[in-house]
Formats: sequence, structure tokens, C-alpha cells
Amino acid sequence: ARLEAGTLSGFGVGDDAIQRGTLLHELAGKLLESNPENGKPQNDWAGMDQAALFAWIDTTWPSLLAEYGAQYLLPGFEAARNGLLHTGRQAVSQLVEHLKKAGVTRVEVEKVVTGVSLGEGELNGRIDLVAHGEGGAAVIDLKLGGRARREKELVQNRHLQLAVYGHLLRETEKIDPSVAFFIF
Repeated sequence: ARLEAGTLSGFGVGDDAIQRGTLLHELAGKLLESNPENGKPQNDWAGMDQAALFAWIDTTWPSLLAEYGAQYLLPGFEAARNGLLHTGRQAVSQLVEHLKKAGVTRVEVEKVVTGVSLGEGELNGRIDLVAHGEGGAAVIDLKLGGRARREKELVQNRHLQLAVYGHLLRETEKIDPSVAFFIF
């Protein structure tokens, strides 16, 4: 029959950093999202203790897997699925604690900013989180890994992505935000 491996041969659906990052990003976003009609949080994340937060995660996790990471539901992915859930619990708990300590009262998730002139062109962007509180606002970019490199960027003031996001907010909303990476 002269069958040969096709171009997709050997390409499996698996567990990779991009997929894990997407799932963790969606988990944090779903917790922190606001009601588009009134701007109030969909979930009382600021009022949740750790047990309530973990219960929310356990309830939300299956639908996130079904929508964004169905391969984790397949046989053989139990360890990866459970490890990712553990990482999600710990990371989202830490993120919520940081937000609480910073006095954050409102978070914009996946904020789209468009139409900012830059030279002959135009800048547009989607900011992972914009956290608002009495002390001002902060741009937070969610990342899975790369902590040492990102800390070095912040210390050396070379965080181009965050600087662009800050510029977009200054130009569109007259907000001069602080910037931060959150590493899952």
C-alpha cells in the first residue's frame, strides 16, 4: 500500500507550557472578571478565604478544562491535570493575596486598548489585568515561568511589554499605572 507518515504524524496533543499558561490565565481571569453592565466583580474574590477560593476553583476547573484543555481529560493525563490544578490553586491564591494587600477593589480582565498613535502607526493591545484601587492602577501581565528573566527586566527598567501597556493606558484613560508581572 506504500503508506507513509503524513505531516501530522508524531504531532500529539499534549501538555505544554502554552496550554498550561492559557488554562491558568483563564482561571485567574474568570475569578477576577467584572460584570460588564455594572463593573462590579462577578465573584467576591476579595471576601474569599482560602477554603472558599479553593472551592470556587474546584467548581470552575472542570468547565475550564473542557473548554480550553480537553486533552487533560484524556486517560494518561491525570498527573498533568492534577499538577496543573495544584499550581492553579497556589498561584491564584497568591495573586488574590497580592491584590488584597495592594488594596485593589476592581480588576479589568483582558482589557482591550486601541487607537493610540505612535509615529506613523497605531498601537493596540490587550492587557491581561488592570488592577484599580485607591492608590491608583497597575498593569499586571500574567506569565507561566521566566521569573528570573522578568525580575531582571523590571530591575533594569527594560520591560517593554509592560511599558507599552502603560503607554496605552496613559494615552487612552490618562492613567499612569504601576507595572508588574505575575508568575504562575
